[in-house]
Amino acid sequence: MAEHYVRPPLIAVEPPSPRAARWRFRIVVGLIFLVVIGLLALLLFTVILSNSEGNPGLNPQGLGGAHGLGSSTVASVPPSGAGARLS
Repeated sequence: MAEHYVRPPLIAVEPPSPRAARWRFRIVVGLIFLVVIGLLALLLFTVILSNSEGNPGLNPQGLGGAHGLGSSTVASVPPSGAGARLS
């Protein structure tokens, strides 16, 4: 069995400490976690605060604009059969 020559490194440096590697890992994972939480919060707020047309409970003119029955922005539809009379 022949021996193979292993060339030494060009610049002799000490190996990085395991303590520094642990803190580097913690910082990187923490930053990734914060970015993911921030993106989820942004997505949630855009869904909750979106100006969708499907919510009849909100008045587009604000809360101060509704002072009676005639100030609604929703068109009133008579009940079925209200205008039809059968003889």
